[in-house]
Order: sequence, then C-alpha cells, then structure tokens
Amino acid sequence: MKNLITLFKISLKGTLFFVLLLCIFNIKIAKASNPMFIRSGITEDPTTMKTITWMQDPSDPASAIMKLAKKSDGESSFVNYTGKTMDFVYNTNYNIAGTNGGANISKRAYSVTVKGLEPATTYIYQVGDGTKWSNTLEFTTPAATDRFTFFVLGDLQAYSDTLDDVGGTGWLRAIARKYANPATKPLFSIQVGDLVEREHVYNYYKLFGDVCDDYPDFANTDMIGAMGNHEYYRGLNNTANLSAVTDPPRGDISKFLYGLPVNNNSSSLGTGTYSVDYGNIHIIVLDLQDGQGMDYATYTAAINAQAAWMRSDLANCKKPWKILVLHYPIYYDGTDYTIYPSLYMQTAFGPVCDAYGVQLVVAGHVHTARRSEVKNGVTLSHGYNSTVQPGGTVYVICGQLADCTDATVYLNCAVDSDKMTVNMIQHNGPTRDSFTMNAGDAPPPPPLRLVMGTGFTGTNGPNAPNYGTPVTSTPAGSTLYLGIDQNSNASNPYWIGRDLCTLTSSDTNVATIDDAGIITANAEGTTTIKAVRTSDGETGTITLTVAGVVNGINTPKEDGIRVSSTPTGISVQFEGNANVELYNVNGILIDKAQAVQSYSRNLAKGVYILRVNDQTMKFIK
Repeated sequence: MKNLITLFKISLKGTLFFVLLLCIFNIKIAKASNPMFIRSGITEDPTTMKTITWMQDPSDPASAIMKLAKKSDGESSFVNYTGKTMDFVYNTNYNIAGTNGGANISKRAYSVTVKGLEPATTYIYQVGDGTKWSNTLEFTTPAATDRFTFFVLGDLQAYSDTLDDVGGTGWLRAIARKYANPATKPLFSIQVGDLVEREHVYNYYKLFGDVCDDYPDFANTDMIGAMGNHEYYRGLNNTANLSAVTDPPRGDISKFLYGLPVNNNSSSLGTGTYSVDYGNIHIIVLDLQDGQGMDYATYTAAINAQAAWMRSDLANCKKPWKILVLHYPIYYDGTDYTIYPSLYMQTAFGPVCDAYGVQLVVAGHVHTARRSEVKNGVTLSHGYNSTVQPGGTVYVICGQLADCTDATVYLNCAVDSDKMTVNMIQHNGPTRDSFTMNAGDAPPPPPLRLVMGTGFTGTNGPNAPNYGTPVTSTPAGSTLYLGIDQNSNASNPYWIGRDLCTLTSSDTNVATIDDAGIITANAEGTTTIKAVRTSDGETGTITLTVAGVVNGINTPKEDGIRVSSTPTGISVQFEGNANVELYNVNGILIDKAQAVQSYSRNLAKGVYILRVNDQTMKFIK
C-alpha cells in the first residue's frame, strides 16, 4: 500500500511538472475538431441523391468521407463515400463599429454527395475526415407523393447568441423542433436568402450551425436555399449602403456550405440558379446576385437571361405545382418599396409566371410580410386572408426570423394533390394569413406556335430575346432557326432550345433540323417542320418552302424577275413595284429597297440571296 501511494505521488508530480512546462513555454497541442454544423444540401434528384456538408478545423485531414447504410441494415453495412473540401478564412467579429475587424480564423468545409439511393428509404450515416467522426445521424429520401407539407423560411440574419433575445435563433429553434415530430415534420423547406448577416463572419454562420447541431432532424431535412445579398457580403460594412465593402462579393463560402446543386454553372444566370422537384412540385431558384457586384443597374442582363432560362425549364416541367424562389420581391403590397429592380422583374418574370402557370412566388429581403396576387400585370387580390382568384400567381414576402416583430413569420404549406393551403404563422402563435390555391386553376402551357427566323439579334446568340426576321421560305444552302412565337404575332419569339421538344422534318431531302432547332435547307421543295413538346406532348408545325439554287445570275428561276450581271455588280428588273432584300450567304441582310421598279447594287464576287416580294433565289456573282 505504501508503494502505491509513493507511485501516485510521483505520477502526480510528473503531471504537474508537464502542465507547468506548457504554461511556461506556451506550448499548444493541436486538437482535431469533431465535425460540426452538419446539414443537408440540395441535389438534382433528392429521391436518389443526398448532399451533406459540415465544417472542421484545417488541422484535420482534408478528406471528406461519409459512411452510409440503410437503417434497416445497420452500421455494420456502412459504405464509404468521398467528397470535396474547401479551405477559407473566417472573421470572428459580429457587427463592426469601426474599421478594425475581429481576428481571422481558418476553417475547412466538407461536402459529400451520394448517388444511387432508393426513394422513401431511411439511411444512417457518419461524416468525418477518416480520423474524427460525427455521431450516427439519419435522413429519409423523399417519396413520390402528392400529399405532404413544406415550410418557407424568411431572412434569418441572426446577430445575437442569446436564444430568447431579439436578433437570436429562438424562433428558428421553435420551428426546428417541429421537424422531430412525424406529425409536423415537413418534406423539405425553402429559405429565401440572407440566412447569414455576413458570409465571411464565423459567428454569424455559427448561430445557424448551432441550430443544426442541436436539432438533427431539422439539419437532415433538405433546405432549398436562395442566395441573397448578405450571402455575398465580404469585408467591412459600416454604413447602410454597400460602398464600405472592402472585398469583392463572392458567395463561395455560402454556396459550398449550403450544398447547392451543380446543375447550373452559368455565370450569366448566377451559379445559385437551379431547379429541383419534390413530390408533385417543381421549384425554381434564381440567383440575382452572382457576378453582378453591387451595381444594381447591371441586373438587367442577368434578369433577361434568367427569364429565358425559366421558359425553357418550365416548358419541360411535368409537375402540376410550380414555385419560384428568389431573394428580391417582384411584387410588394405597399407603397414603401422603391429600391431594387422590381419593375424590371415584373416585366421579365411576370409573363413567364403567367404563361406557364407558376402558382406561388416566395421572396424575402425587405423583412416584412406581404401577399399579392397578380395576373398579366393586374392585381387580382392582395392583403391577408384575401381569397385567391383562379389563374393568378400569388407573390408572398416571407418576413424574417430573428427580430420578433409582427413580420417574424414562416409559411406552413400543406399540399393535398391539386390543392395547397398556405398558412403564415407568426412567432407568438397566431396564424396571420391563410389562403388556398388549386393547381387546376393555373393556365396550361402555351401552345406551340412555331416561327422560323433568319438569325438572332443581340449579344446572347440563340438565347437573345429578339429572334430575328420571321420567314417561311428560304433558298437551298441557307440556314434558319426555329423558335416559339410567345406573343402569337411573331414579334418576340424565342429560341426553341435543346431538349425542349422533339424536332423533325417531314422531308429531310428538302431540309433537316437538329436538336438545337437549326434548320438546313438542302434542295428545292416543301417540308413540314414538327415540334413535340416533351413535357405534355403538345405539337406545333410550320411549313417551309425551299427555293432552288440559281447557278449564275443570268438564269433566274422565278417568273417576272430577271437578274443581269454588270461590270461591278448586278441589276434586277421586274414587273411593277417590288420590295427587295439582299442577303449574304450567311443570311445577314446587307441591303434592301421598298416599292421600286428596278434594283442595282455593286457587289464583290460571292454567293448572295435575293428576295423580291415573296420570291427568293440564290445566285453567284
């Protein structure tokens, strides 16, 4: 016994001596962190895919690993899946009153996406770096269902770590507790942007990340996230405007941690722009901030590109319910909303919502709660508890989550086949607004009225909103482009796009058409161009007449027209007055004349297309 006491004293002295050395020499032992802020991302197909993101310290290995198995098979059936990591620097301060920020800390984000899952199946998983692992968590892939609920959450921008204080996460935590109860758990949720106050400040994301760690059912339910302006804020910002931001806005940290899908990599659309299906709902998310900097005047190009993309996306949609998510409101039921390009968005996005029957548009940004219903630019109803009119689009501003005001709300949306009931729940309990919509009230997709054009105008090539000059005839050897006449007068057709329709030509000897809607005229004759929309089988046709090629300018084919050679060009004679258009071989108009009795033009050697009234010929000079 005496020997044991002596050994204990020696051991205790050694431990105290080691601790003393650490204090004297300030020796630090690096300690790897357990995975934290684990949450579900978004994938192209949530029924068969899952993305999980989390955070660790850079001292941990840069290996993103998920161990996954069906819950029914147990942990002994874990299979490892690998992903990607992203190193970045966070600032630790909250609101910055002066010019000095808090201390910078390095962090590492991890992300793993798994494919080939089974729908309506519960899986268990652990994530880590190969050394440190999370606890065992679980998620269930969505089922093919038309009866479910989903939540819509407004701006969070929490700035206080006191859970029950204004600016904290108390209300979000109250919502998160509903995810643990099967009776109140949503199939998914939507968040309309500005989840964080500054994307580069660690404490801001930690406020949300702590909710994920404390409520795993909430964290493992897919949250469809929109990118807001605060997701792009980087650097110091001491004023109400954005001029004090010292580092260019990027949004890369948020996109990685939110686990956005990779089905869009276009900078013109914003890489936070995507679409996804849950149950019988098709959801479009727009990213108006990406690449636009802080100059809101430059948004117009992005808005035009996104409106064109929306048309192609919705034309392929087979779901009865269609929802648009974006951070900035399009319509506002009030008179105090004067900033940001809302009027331009109304002109660009409103007609798309009308044409394709988008029933619900949700937005945030202004930290208030509003509802309007609009159709063809006319307000059908507005205000809380107003009756929704058939055929309109309901625009809701979803309040905010942190400041415990009368605008601290969330939407609880219950889908029952072709009926959806939306309740706006206020933080202190009452239902502030409620309305019901019917999917059958939405107009069907517009008919396929086809138009052919000689080329596109604008800087976006085939995606430009102005299609070009509509035609129904062309000379052999020329090229046309097939579009859809959205206004029934061919004044503003748009490109038919890849994968929108199945395209065929009844006589490929006369003309052929490829998947992109590009028509090549081969030989004299008539053919019918047919488009079958893949989403609903709607069919559209248009007849194309191809004129024969005239080899040489002294052998015109059309009656009443004679083309003669001159030393410097051509001379055209015809009966009566005529309208003349002259194109080069690429179909670009180089000259025209109206109501003339003859026409002459100096030309270099080459191939040209001449159109006189409704007759077209190709000639060689």
